[in-house]
Amino acid sequence: VRIGLANRVLPDVGFLDGAREFAQRVASKAPFSMQLAKEQLNMAAERTLDAALTAELEGMMFVGTTQDWQEGIDAFAEKRTPVFKGV
Repeated sequence: VRIGLANRVLPDVGFLDGAREFAQRVASKAPFSMQLAKEQLNMAAERTLDAALTAELEGMMFVGTTQDWQEGIDAFAEKRTPVFKGV
C-alpha cells in the first residue's frame, strides 16, 4: 500500500468475499490491457526506464488496434458499461 502496488488490505473476516469482488472487477476489464499491465509489472525490476517506456509504448500502440479499445471508447461516449471480448 505504501508504494502504490496495492490499494487496500483486507481483514481476515470477509477476506474471501473481498478477494472475489476484486477478481470480478479485474476480470471485467479488457483482457489485452490487463495482460500488458501484468507483464509490465512483472518485468519492471529487470528493465531500464528506457526499456520499460518503450515496452509500454509498444503495448499501448497494440492495444489501440483492438476491438476492445474501440468498445471502450464507444461505451464511454454512450455512457454505458463496456463489454470486452478479448479481440
